[in-house]
Amino acid sequence: MLQISPAAAEAIDAITRAVPGSAGVRITTMPQASTNGSGPVAVFDFYPAPEPGDEDQVVEEQGVQVFLEPDVVPLLDDKLLDAELQGDEVRFTVELNGHGDGDGGGAES
Repeated sequence: MLQISPAAAEAIDAITRAVPGSAGVRITTMPQASTNGSGPVAVFDFYPAPEPGDEDQVVEEQGVQVFLEPDVVPLLDDKLLDAELQGDEVRFTVELNGHGDGDGGGAES
């Protein structure tokens, strides 16, 4: 199951508080427009949502909710959702989840 980092939780909380009526962030897939040279790249869209879709999986951690479109659930299984704040913008990243065991489980670039 997708895990949420403290930085991502803080970003999601800020987004949901800034958008009236939103209860969480929904993650969907976008059409694959390019590759990274080694195959197709999954591109995700993140946006505030008032509630999950009928078939969405809900991940609730650290006081925030993430709604996963059914197509993204297998892609994000056992991953870590992280966030980088750059000024007023948030850049979400998805990394391999190392389960905090110090094995260096981050995704390679």
